[in-house]
Amino acid sequence: MSPLEASAVDRIVLASGDHPDIDAGGCVMEWVSWLADEPHSDKPECVARSIDRFMINLNDSLPDDLRQQLLPLALVVIGTNTGRIEDERRRAYLAADWAVRDCLPLLLDRLGELRRDDRYAEWARRLRAHVAIVDVGTANSGRSLANEASGDLNLYAYAAYAYAAYAAYAAADAAAYADAAAAAYAAAAAAAYAYPAAYAAAYPYAYAAAYADAAARRRMCEVLLPGAIELVRRMAEVGRATSATAPQVSDEKRALVERSIASAPSIAA
Repeated sequence: MSPLEASAVDRIVLASGDHPDIDAGGCVMEWVSWLADEPHSDKPECVARSIDRFMINLNDSLPDDLRQQLLPLALVVIGTNTGRIEDERRRAYLAADWAVRDCLPLLLDRLGELRRDDRYAEWARRLRAHVAIVDVGTANSGRSLANEASGDLNLYAYAAYAYAAYAAYAAADAAAYADAAAAAYAAAAAAAYAYPAAYAAAYPYAYAAAYADAAARRRMCEVLLPGAIELVRRMAEVGRATSATAPQVSDEKRALVERSIASAPSIAA
């Protein structure tokens, strides 16, 4: 099949999952491949693997309407694959820091409200107060604190929260070994799994009607999404000043992205 021409597309709509070609639809990373004139894939060569993994998990975790808020990032992430291990290492620490000091505390806030237990708020406070994860020492410390919180609150008894707690722990654990070439990718990938957990944050409280649980899960997505988007932007800035020339997006495709953003009023570019 010949490549899809920008002139044939009225609006970009982000879909979940993977697709055989862009004519059948695309997740955010498949559209990135198209924008960058790369072969159809959800792993475009121009994007850092850590960012790609995080974006795929984010894309597939969101309701259809909220997923469209990822569209402005499609242009942001192009050219982030600098090929430097040190850049992926820095992205790993950013991802681990988000999982430990942002995502997990927000989930604990929600669980504390549902259970009316002040211990969750105290653990959320301690996690937020942890020093920024920027190296092996702080990654080890963050990993230990996330694991301690999980054990004290028995999060492993709640599937959705255990998912997030494990993600925070695994992200920091992988970042702690960031001297290995693959550790940066592993850390960002682990942190990415905290977001799907947020989507199911109210699942253990299925005593309420199904629609109420869906509303609670959606609310967690809305709460976490701004921080996740900001994380992607920060990860994209790593190595940007010294990166090789990024693929040039045609004016026609760039205009299409802008039109698609404008047609969805909820998107903040």
